[in-house]
Amino acid sequence: MAYLLLLIARFRMLQFCLIKPLGPKCILVICLLVIPFFVSSETIMAQCPSDPEQNSGLGINIPDNLQPTGDFRYSPANSPVMSPGACVPIHVIRGIPPYTWGVANQGFQLRDLQTDLPSNEICTEECASGSATITVSDGSENAGPPVFGSIAVKEYAFEFDWDNSSQTVSRNGSALVSVKGGIANSDMHFFWSIAEPGYTFSNGQSIITGGPAQTIYADGETCGGCTITITDACGNEASGGLQNESSGKWKIYESCGTYRGGWSSTKIVGAEKWKTYWHCSRDGQPICQIPPIYNPNNIACTGGDSYPCRYTWATCNDSKNPNNYAIPDYDKYKWVCP
Repeated sequence: MAYLLLLIARFRMLQFCLIKPLGPKCILVICLLVIPFFVSSETIMAQCPSDPEQNSGLGINIPDNLQPTGDFRYSPANSPVMSPGACVPIHVIRGIPPYTWGVANQGFQLRDLQTDLPSNEICTEECASGSATITVSDGSENAGPPVFGSIAVKEYAFEFDWDNSSQTVSRNGSALVSVKGGIANSDMHFFWSIAEPGYTFSNGQSIITGGPAQTIYADGETCGGCTITITDACGNEASGGLQNESSGKWKIYESCGTYRGGWSSTKIVGAEKWKTYWHCSRDGQPICQIPPIYNPNNIACTGGDSYPCRYTWATCNDSKNPNNYAIPDYDKYKWVCP
């Protein structure tokens, strides 16, 4: 019974739409609900206007270019960092294909400059550094400004491996030294060199291309110490040294500041020594740049920096001078021939 009543209702609506056409006032929704059960598509098109302007007049707005809703944007899920010599995927959210991609750093490359999907891949060269800005535009007719994202290359350490290297060598003796981090060449090699005479590598020369660990030989005439420099495939340098324990003496080759009293500390690494003199000062006073053995991140020391550029010392931070702290002056020594 209910189905019969529904058919009768639809037939009455059909009569209303076909027998007494409404012309420009034809109700598109009624036609679409009723007519498919009884008439062909040609009859529908004849009775229901297809002109967009006419439909707009009826309050019906059907755009020619349907577009997704929501903001077109660079995906917040994209990684902000990547390793040198690697590739990572990147994505945008929403937008209309095709997508046009760009990157503003020579060390970075995109897999594609244009894609139909909202995804791409970005790669870096082995020696890439810094960061890159990524731009993406979509293909919509009313495209706005491009969206932006950024990605940075992870910094890597490259340094002399003091923990796993000898620090002294004797005349007619040898010592093993090594480096850690860095970017090796295609043969997994670094470029090594020694500045002082009488010290050689396993090839009998003062230069060698080899792995991250090398043996250094001292002849019977050597004295003082030697400086070792290692260069990786990207041109980054690390340096270390050996002290010849058979002969030599410490000689100052660099000083900072004039204070030489109070609390001092000494650090010997290979053929170099730092003696640091801590004393009280106030904010704003110039501070010596701390040697890298105490300052591995090479912090630029200014009056407001913390350790290792300054040191909160109870003797300095008293009730009379609450802003006082200890700062260093220092002498740098090299182990040289007598």
